[in-house]
Amino acid sequence: MTTPMPLAWSAVAREYARSIVPGFRPAARALAEFAHVGPGSRVLDVACGPGTASLEARALGATEVTGVDYAAGMIAVARELTAGETGFTFVEGNALALPVPDAAFDAAISNFGAIFAPAPEQLVAELARAVRPDGWAALSAWLRDDVTAEYYELVHRHIARVPSPHDPYDWGDPARAAGWLGAAFRSIETRPIAVPFDAESPDALWTVLNRSTGRVAAGYAELGDEARRAFDADMLEYFARFRQPDGSVRWPREALLARGRRPVPRAGEPGELFI
Repeated sequence: MTTPMPLAWSAVAREYARSIVPGFRPAARALAEFAHVGPGSRVLDVACGPGTASLEARALGATEVTGVDYAAGMIAVARELTAGETGFTFVEGNALALPVPDAAFDAAISNFGAIFAPAPEQLVAELARAVRPDGWAALSAWLRDDVTAEYYELVHRHIARVPSPHDPYDWGDPARAAGWLGAAFRSIETRPIAVPFDAESPDALWTVLNRSTGRVAAGYAELGDEARRAFDADMLEYFARFRQPDGSVRWPREALLARGRRPVPRAGEPGELFI
């Protein structure tokens, strides 16, 4: 695949908001709750896409929500979806160099986004920099042994993987997630959640994915007709495994929520010493 990822995600931003976001909203709500978002919270949404978790944070009472994403198209859609509402700020930026002040947020959250950042240690350091002492950071991640990993293994028989020094599925391993977060946070906790995807048919599900998800949509668009037909055939066979008695499909995705609490500096001690 030759399309840069920010451009790939920008190209599908509106279709993603229309077709993918509804299925993600329960997970985004669970993530925001897991991060202790509530009335008066100042929230940072990293790799925010069209603002899915940002909107859920606001619904829980957050008064200031800042979303950061590297895809300009996603930021544009997030702004459109929140036009006329106060308390939302969406800016283009990199999760590894967040364009936000130090200790400005009560909670930092990322719904299936920041896990793709190529340097987990640097990501955690940036989350810790942005969150105030005693604040929270929480991420959602796909499980390594889940159907999503199986799906992408099949995808990559047809389109090339996006090169990265980091495997995002490592965030779905509770021990790995706890290890990364534990470098800057305390009170580390993880828990699994269900994130099912429902569609009318295997064809309907595959059509949504190859038009709405940046990596897959960009790679699919670059294929010739014969290669695309082979890709379609494999995907329709795969999703047929999840067909329900009425002909619909429920893709039973599962994920992991991981959170940590920013330590408070000891009284009278340098800021890097914590309790």
